[in-house]
Amino acid sequence: MSFPVLSPREETMNNAEQVAYEAGQRDAWSLAKERDVNLTKRIAQLEKHIESLSGPTPSWEDRKDEWSESIADAFPTRSGSHDEWGVAMQMVGNRRSKTELIALVNWLLLRMRDGGLRLLDK
Repeated sequence: MSFPVLSPREETMNNAEQVAYEAGQRDAWSLAKERDVNLTKRIAQLEKHIESLSGPTPSWEDRKDEWSESIADAFPTRSGSHDEWGVAMQMVGNRRSKTELIALVNWLLLRMRDGGLRLLDK
């Protein structure tokens, strides 16, 4: 196979095109690397922002309050109130959201205030 012989001018033009092509490729690689670095920084910023929005992970432990001891004393193994415990389990089990549980406790408090709870009486 024979290659065409290029004149010095044609060879210079080919070299110039090759240099320009390589420079363009380097520029494209530089831009891509710069874009990757910028994206990586932006992702890190967004992750930090998301963490700041959620705050620390809440503990799943119950907090003690002024009613904790009385509630513990009402546990069926201490109070013998197994029927009431069953009703309580049913009432809580039927509610899926904290809002509904709050509504349940509010209703119970209102019933207590208004003269008593007779949930188990038929």
